Amino acid sequence: MNITEIPATFSKPLTGQNIKQKETLVLECELTKPNVEVCWQKDGLKIKSDSRVQMSFNDCLHKLEIADVTMDDGGTYTCVCGKETTECSITVEGKHCL
Repeated sequence: MNITEIPATFSKPLTGQNIKQKETLVLECELTKPNVEVCWQKDGLKIKSDSRVQMSFNDCLHKLEIADVTMDDGGTYTCVCGKETTECSITVEGKHCL
């Protein structure tokens, strides 16, 4: 008898956002299984944590936070879990001078 483990799937996908410069971007997605590793990507490249970028998870909920958003943070964000992916588009709006 073979027992095949059912892979995790996204029960709550990422959603696109418009955000202003200097604000904090928060992306959240939820998986059907707890404590599963994911990989965050921007425009197809792996995102690394630093002083502005934090990745966390609690049970099934995975979160990517980017503080002090700049125009360069706009793009397509993807959360990858095995063969499953969810992605969204982030648009950064500049502060307009009057």
